[in-house]
Amino acid sequence: MNLATLEPAPAQAHHAACSGCALCLLVCPIWRQTRDIELTPLGCCKALQHGAAIEDLAAAAQWCNLCGACAPVCPERIDLPGMMGSMRRRLGLDSSESAPAGRTPGAPLSTRSVLRKRLTPGDLLVIEPGGYHADYQRRVQVYDELHRETGCMLNLDLQRIAIPARLPALATQVAAGDDLAQARWIVHGRTIQRIVVEDPADRSVFERLGAWPVLSVEELAQGAC
Repeated sequence: MNLATLEPAPAQAHHAACSGCALCLLVCPIWRQTRDIELTPLGCCKALQHGAAIEDLAAAAQWCNLCGACAPVCPERIDLPGMMGSMRRRLGLDSSESAPAGRTPGAPLSTRSVLRKRLTPGDLLVIEPGGYHADYQRRVQVYDELHRETGCMLNLDLQRIAIPARLPALATQVAAGDDLAQARWIVHGRTIQRIVVEDPADRSVFERLGAWPVLSVEELAQGAC
């Protein structure tokens, strides 16, 4: 399946359309961490199809970090991040972290011409997943082109879904050590000379690895090295 050709998910897509294909599990950081299907959007869809109440899914709603990775891979075009965010609001949970669909997909900082000249094949560019998934159709092509031009590495998996560097602590179960494990997973097997982050909040996570210099895209644009 060529994800770059998928059309945006219609806003009216409903959990009843879920076929159980489990493509969303392949990109879900909560599934990778817990291996508990009940904590995933897939688990929520199937539970709702079988008559579960929203209150029965409180644990899943609390665990979900609303990274948005599931949205572009769903063949049924279900707005899974929107569904999880709606569940959080209905349950009265902390909703300070909004779903990616509600974020403004402005031009990614990494597409600035000055950055294209300064990124190298030894750089790991850590894409901010919220904006990327909110504008997936366009940005997957933008970052493919950026990779071809500069040779830089990206925090994309085999399906070109952005892997989040952090597991936001919307749920108290997510500890600081989980962020570090997530960062180690992103850098595993790569030959890296420098890490460049789009989201300044990701910087501290990679700095804790202690193996490479970490810069923000703003610092790189200003000539830091």
